[in-house]
Amino acid sequence: MMLGNTLFRCGGSALLLSSRRRDFFQAKYKLLHNVRTQVSDEYSYGVAVEVEDENGQHGVALSKELMNCACKAMKINLAGLAPHVLPIREQLKVSLTQAAIMLISKWKKMNLPLADMMTVPNGVSPDFKKGIDHFCIHAGGRAVLEAAQKDLCLSDDQIAPSMNTLKDWGNLSSSSLWYELEWVERFGGLRRGDRILQMGFGAGFKCNSSVWVAMRVDPKKQGVPLKK
Repeated sequence: MMLGNTLFRCGGSALLLSSRRRDFFQAKYKLLHNVRTQVSDEYSYGVAVEVEDENGQHGVALSKELMNCACKAMKINLAGLAPHVLPIREQLKVSLTQAAIMLISKWKKMNLPLADMMTVPNGVSPDFKKGIDHFCIHAGGRAVLEAAQKDLCLSDDQIAPSMNTLKDWGNLSSSSLWYELEWVERFGGLRRGDRILQMGFGAGFKCNSSVWVAMRVDPKKQGVPLKK
């Protein structure tokens, strides 16, 4: 209970957001898309909840099923984000595969001619690397990052901003996304026009993703470590 309380009190970041047109030319990033997912069933709600223990101590209780809920919320969130960031070719590949699965499954179920010769194709996951250049996944723990890396088919270099932030700073709760973005600026080879995906998780269970495009890059920061 105290571990959860301590984690959620650590870390912090400050940034300035603006919707004024005159700030366009001095902004570092432009927000392209934001998708918020709330999985509201009772099972998902119970994996991270603020309660009292048997001694009356108030804190945050985290369930062992947290990972399963996080993966479920992430998949729902990415399904909503995909049409906004993926190229048409990648979207068509997924849509046509899903249509083929439904058609062949129905064909075999109805035992129509040539049904025995048909094989239901495997599902295809969209490749978000076709629409995103850098990934900043909430550094909640190594298991969380490894699951996200597997689901998104990311290389070690692509998950490096999150892994290195976790290694250097630990779990910084929601502020970890901005530490990761700072890592991308310094060591990730960020270039003007690159797209960055930030994805965070929260109780409820929630998953939120934001896609930014880099408007300008500071070459003086590249390669310079962030001081603790």
